[in-house]
Amino acid sequence: MLSRISSKHLSLHECMFDNTHHNQEGSVLLYSLLLLVVMSGIAFVISSLVVRETQLARTFDDSLTSFYAAESGVERGLDIFGEHRDASGELDSTIAVIEAFAPPTTPIPLAANDAQYEIDPIETTNQALELNIPLLDSDGGAQIEMYDPDNPLTTFLNIESVQIAWDEPPSCTSTRQELTFYKFDSNQFTLTDDAVYKQVYTCSPSTGYDCQIVSNYPSPNTNYVLRIKPLDCVSLNANITFYNFDNGAPGGGSLVPVPSRAAISAIGTGNQSQRRMTARTKWVPNASGLVDFVLFSVEAVTK
Repeated sequence: MLSRISSKHLSLHECMFDNTHHNQEGSVLLYSLLLLVVMSGIAFVISSLVVRETQLARTFDDSLTSFYAAESGVERGLDIFGEHRDASGELDSTIAVIEAFAPPTTPIPLAANDAQYEIDPIETTNQALELNIPLLDSDGGAQIEMYDPDNPLTTFLNIESVQIAWDEPPSCTSTRQELTFYKFDSNQFTLTDDAVYKQVYTCSPSTGYDCQIVSNYPSPNTNYVLRIKPLDCVSLNANITFYNFDNGAPGGGSLVPVPSRAAISAIGTGNQSQRRMTARTKWVPNASGLVDFVLFSVEAVTK
């Protein structure tokens, strides 16, 4: 009987030993699988980073090349712009020449590298519906010619409302803007008292900007030169729009493009990337300086 009990006890002990052994083997296998998963994840992340860095290294030079191609297109457009202005050309025809010298159908290749540029006919225009000025300071402010430079004395833009919205720096609040309108029409060749209008406008809350002001001074059948000057501190991200009715859009007016400013936009293309560059500049008639002199002189001019 004792022998039989011992035998049973031994068999039970062996069974428990075998179960413990199998449990240990199962734990080791589980830990091995988890370690394999972790190592595989680390290897995947490292390989992804290597591939990404390799791709970035390959595309960096190409992106830089396309950037320089776009810059070449803008520089050539500005050259044409200046040449035509110095030759007393017209802005409309100048824009047409700039759009035609490198259209999307026949882009200009660059000889030094594998890239090309084209002029974007949609973004290259002298019919901007809004003017964006990143920084307005009290020293220079901004000057906007509210007339058609090709026909400054015979064509009227019929602007009746000017809206200016801007952001304020953190150190300055409730900034004011000084607006000065100089009349410029076919009957105004001298600066009389009613030829200049100056007004200071205070900041009003605006949707999307810190401040906004609206001037309803402009009159129909009259062109102007507008000077904008912040009085308290710099103005950031100024947005200027013009309307053909008092109070702008709330008054029922439509946007009026100001043709005295031009935008030249070029797209540079490399093997794998494209870059765009846009230059914005003003066009002032080159009529022997008479227009500028009359507008800003305090003496009457006879010619």
